[in-house]
Amino acid sequence: MNNHTWLLLLLANIANGYKIVLFVLDVSNSQVMFNKRVAETLADRGHSVTMVLMQAMDDRAGNDIEFKENVKLYRVNGSIGVSRQELEEQQASIIFEDYSMFDRRVWKSMQQGMRIIEGSCRNIISNREFITWLQKEHFDLAFIHVYQACPIGLVRVGRIPTWIWLNSSPLVDHVAQRIGVPTIPSYVPPLAMESTDSMNFYERTKSLIGHVMTSLVWDRFVASPETELFREFIDPTFPNLIDLAKECPLVMVNSNELYELPRPSLAKVINIGGLDMQMQQSRLLPTEISTLAAEAEGIIIFSFGSIAPIQRMPKTWKIAFFKAFSLFPEIHFFARYTGDDANGQLLSYFLRKVN
Repeated sequence: MNNHTWLLLLLANIANGYKIVLFVLDVSNSQVMFNKRVAETLADRGHSVTMVLMQAMDDRAGNDIEFKENVKLYRVNGSIGVSRQELEEQQASIIFEDYSMFDRRVWKSMQQGMRIIEGSCRNIISNREFITWLQKEHFDLAFIHVYQACPIGLVRVGRIPTWIWLNSSPLVDHVAQRIGVPTIPSYVPPLAMESTDSMNFYERTKSLIGHVMTSLVWDRFVASPETELFREFIDPTFPNLIDLAKECPLVMVNSNELYELPRPSLAKVINIGGLDMQMQQSRLLPTEISTLAAEAEGIIIFSFGSIAPIQRMPKTWKIAFFKAFSLFPEIHFFARYTGDDANGQLLSYFLRKVN
């Protein structure tokens, strides 16, 4: 075969694009939506893209999100019988207040989360139909989420040549630690710590403890138990997922370095914040909302995401936020509020219902 034939075959392979899979933990719409934008961007550029929606809770199936036709979906049920509503009710007692890491409720919530993570991994890798499908697909590249170590093992099980660790937030601490990004606690606080890069001695000590705890918790309660699952269901000599994580060739982060606190980085950490966000109006706003928007100097959409719904805030928080919003009468604030107390005398003073 001459050189020209080899060149034509190479060009044909490039034209066909890559076969890509995204492992997505289906825990909230925001997570699925971010991965959806990544998948559709790749598919629009000629790649064959499949999203594996890993269902971890009974009442989460991502069915209310529409996908482009060029993105394939494969749903695999890993639920252990816990519902999203149960989890939200448990988190509601601590999510809107300051608490110590030694608070009993914190450890109870963490144990519940770890039980869901480990249990869903067990159910997924013991699903022989899914494992057989994954191996037969012969994917070229995988994108994996950061909440479990399970997809790292699935990359190896599926014989996928390479993978990208996809962060749906700023660079996650355990990802940074595993791939060797320098993390200096004196000015790089843990992602969950309420702090800037300028810290006093107490805050720096807290930052150091937070980074150490993050590493220990991920290794001990996430990666190690899931490694044992792969050794139980796949191969007794399966490599440690912590070691596989350290071999990650590329990390993509849903952020922009201009918006983040300064910190060291590596060339293989790529920021993709704002991916597929376009200045276009996909559909017209309802008449009532468009009228309110036209009357204001600006509008702000207020949300903590579906994990922390506003209606579950303590009443003092609600009043504080709504009072602060009322100081800017020229700006209209929109929020999704489904609480039964919206019609109460105090809250109704600040809230206006829009259909």
